[in-house]
Amino acid sequence: MNQLKKIKFVFQEVLRLFLIFVLVFQIFRIAIYYSYRDLFNNLDFLKLTESLFLGLRFDLSSTSILLFIPIVLLIFPLRITGHLFFRRFVASVIYLELVAMIIFLTSDYMYFSFVKRHITNELLFLLNDSEYLMTEVSVKLLPIIFLIVLTIVFYPLFLKVTCPKKPEVQRSILSFVLILLVLIVVGRGGFQRKPIAVIDAYQYGSASQGHLILNGIFTASHFSISSKFIERTAGEEKLYLDTLDLPVSTTPDYPLERTNVQSGMSPKKNVVMIMIESLSSKYIDYLSGQNYGVTPNIDRFARNGLVFENFFANGQRSVDGAQSILTGIPPLPGMPDITALSVNYSSLGQLASD
Repeated sequence: MNQLKKIKFVFQEVLRLFLIFVLVFQIFRIAIYYSYRDLFNNLDFLKLTESLFLGLRFDLSSTSILLFIPIVLLIFPLRITGHLFFRRFVASVIYLELVAMIIFLTSDYMYFSFVKRHITNELLFLLNDSEYLMTEVSVKLLPIIFLIVLTIVFYPLFLKVTCPKKPEVQRSILSFVLILLVLIVVGRGGFQRKPIAVIDAYQYGSASQGHLILNGIFTASHFSISSKFIERTAGEEKLYLDTLDLPVSTTPDYPLERTNVQSGMSPKKNVVMIMIESLSSKYIDYLSGQNYGVTPNIDRFARNGLVFENFFANGQRSVDGAQSILTGIPPLPGMPDITALSVNYSSLGQLASD
């Protein structure tokens, strides 16, 4: 078997695995679209097609991460990796990954109906609540048995498609290096400087299209890696009430229940502050002189109020802007910001009340 045939066989072997995983991702994406049409009523057929195409990038990234280790083992340039037994063993591991992925995407499909988005860091809370997971397993025992039966039935078909009955195939160092580079590039989502992230799905327009472009595996993996589970220990109720210094409730079952009593004092006017992040003045008609009509309320406030057009940013993070607006004090080098417990900056609310 010459070098070209070796490379061709390895690429076909890997491509078959990728096609199966991506097909599963696309089936669930279409299922979400047609099951929750009211959430995507702003997307026409063209936008749906665009979402399916853009979603391929996230599906390929998720597939590359899921299959990275199995594929590296499968195509490693050693004689043992070409044996039929070894190839079928790795294919069996990949099949178990596929079954686990289908179970997870099914959970994500059902979860979508409640929160109108994919699973994110909720996975951390589930993994740290084994008692709840075992309760769910015991309640849904019949579907689990049905899934096990389907897994066994489709296992021979998966092996037939992904692992042809060749007693031995040859590997090559060149095909291994090429596949490894492709996996890394696809896993990153391309050649751009930063790896693909959840926020990249929302650059194409509406939030609903962003939800459709993403998949549950991608969102859960990214949020679970960047988030940290903080265990909350249950404390005594009396300690919480003493800390909050709240009066004793007349209803012990509802200790935080309160009855509002109308005051005889004349009502005072409130100062309402509206902060909008990531909104360019280009789309505010009053400031840009355009006629987009996307910020009618802001334009009305600007026409009837006092507008300051000459201002400067004091930082690159949201908390920097929030501190400057709410306290009038920009973040200073070496000084903690408002998120630190040690600071005691006077707020605009306090200044206004004084």
